Amino acid sequence: MYNATEILNLNKTLDTKTGTTMNEGIARLKYLILLAVLATGYVFQPCVAQGTKKIPESWKLGTASGLFPDLTPETLREVKASGIEHVELNWKPDLVNGTPAERLAFVKNFYRDAKKAGLIVWSTHIPYGKKFDLAETDPAKRPEILRNAKEYIDLAMEMKVKQIVIHPSTEPIADAERTAKIAACRESLKELSVYCRKKGASLNIECLPRTCLGNTSKEILQILDGIDNIGICFDSNHLLKETPQDFVRAVNKRIRMIHISDYDNVNERHWLPGKGVIDWNEVISALVEVGYQGSFMYEAVKKADNDYSFKDLKPNYESLKKAWLNQEYAQAIPPKSFLVCGDSKILIVDYNKSRDSIPQVIWSWDAHEAQDLPEEFRNRKFNSTDDCKSINNGKQILISSSSGAIAILNVADKKVTFFAEVPNAHSITLLPGNRLAAAASTHAKGNKIMLFDLNKPNQPLFTDSLYSAHGVVWDAKRESLFALGFDVLREYKLNGNSLALKAHWKIPGEGGHELGLTSDENTLFVTEHTGAWIFNQNDHQFTKIKGFPDAENIKSLNRDRSGQYIFTIPEKSWWTYHVRFLAPERSFAFPDMKVYKARWFYQ
Repeated sequence: MYNATEILNLNKTLDTKTGTTMNEGIARLKYLILLAVLATGYVFQPCVAQGTKKIPESWKLGTASGLFPDLTPETLREVKASGIEHVELNWKPDLVNGTPAERLAFVKNFYRDAKKAGLIVWSTHIPYGKKFDLAETDPAKRPEILRNAKEYIDLAMEMKVKQIVIHPSTEPIADAERTAKIAACRESLKELSVYCRKKGASLNIECLPRTCLGNTSKEILQILDGIDNIGICFDSNHLLKETPQDFVRAVNKRIRMIHISDYDNVNERHWLPGKGVIDWNEVISALVEVGYQGSFMYEAVKKADNDYSFKDLKPNYESLKKAWLNQEYAQAIPPKSFLVCGDSKILIVDYNKSRDSIPQVIWSWDAHEAQDLPEEFRNRKFNSTDDCKSINNGKQILISSSSGAIAILNVADKKVTFFAEVPNAHSITLLPGNRLAAAASTHAKGNKIMLFDLNKPNQPLFTDSLYSAHGVVWDAKRESLFALGFDVLREYKLNGNSLALKAHWKIPGEGGHELGLTSDENTLFVTEHTGAWIFNQNDHQFTKIKGFPDAENIKSLNRDRSGQYIFTIPEKSWWTYHVRFLAPERSFAFPDMKVYKARWFYQ
């Protein structure tokens, strides 16, 4: 079966034989061969196409109106121009305290202006406070509270909104009165459910923080038990007793509306996503899993520590989508795939779909084409990539280059998210606390271990001299950084912005090359000038790898959970044109690439 490279070579051969007047029969032959290759799926293609999940088309960008400076027609046009399509109306105090006639006139004008601006009034939030407290336990006060809520439901229908949001209670609520408050809230919701059904309205109670009702998935489902016409508004920054993604999965399809913002898990903050602690990949995955089909409605609030406007929402939303797609993309990389690095390139190869000695390349990155790198890095500092490791469950790749740089690269969009200058870089590893360590090998400014903060790429936090540094590996089980030099293996502990040397051992030889954690995370692979070894972190002993051939200058050595080895041995100077395997034995050729290292994509 032909692969993509062979098709291109065949095209060139046919063109050469026939000149510029290629006859129709050969043209047809080329076409049929190309169709055959495409039909088998062996031609190179972006892995994202293999994924099964995607963000629903209905997730249009929306925002609560509280982020607007005003609600004039001019502002609404600016909101639309910024990329926002859906709006949730938040009621301002002057209107809440005004007359019913003033409120009706306002919604008619607002709906008209929003429609002219091209905006959809997707939702509205019924005001909250004692006048709207559905959990009021005094039966004498409840009729007025329900009349107030019904007025705003009617106003929502004047704007043809899709969803209406209401709070289930006010606070504080003492533990002793919680049961009574839940019962009162349920009685209120039963009446509003009947009213909404007659009006054709969709009402949703919002999950709330602290002592409010509905502060857990269990309690909000208890409140709604048997009340089928009321949905849930999921507010991501209100959940202080369980993670947002766990809440989503627990309440499942009862979610009709979402409020998106971030927090510190101490209190609600209404920050833009990314500023707080929420795992947005998990939240988006949960929403996709439960089949949420509504608006992606932000409820970020502008305060002293939240200096942003509605114009910041689309870039934020796009970044969330890209990060999530990156995760989904990485999950589409076949389980038996491997990384290859050399020259200015990184490749991902599907082992199972490769035929004979011909690798099936399913993904590639070339530093020379990376427009998000500065010119000096793009054209010089990544000319000789010498290490590549997948991280974050295959979402990203760590890269080092002996030409003088390191980087982190997204798999999905091939975006470089971090890069830094490291003299004769030979290895790189990710550490906790947003830290990264790199090995700078033999160079006038090298021979050291360098520690970086991912937010400050041009300011190394710490360095420690290590002659001919060639390998760095973070051992999460032992919370240690292991580093390989010319004739020594070291163990460091991460200490804030520095590394503290804990221990060191003489390796059985000289010219350390490869350092890697085994798949069971109990031992390390170490190679030096004459052979390959296993280092046991518990008894600190080096032993030969049983059944593995001795060779000079093994550049890379890796083993997957099935026990199959992948390795590279130089054929000319420091590079090879082949990636080799053992147990079972196999070899793939890369005739147009000076390969330095190869690793399993998933270890």
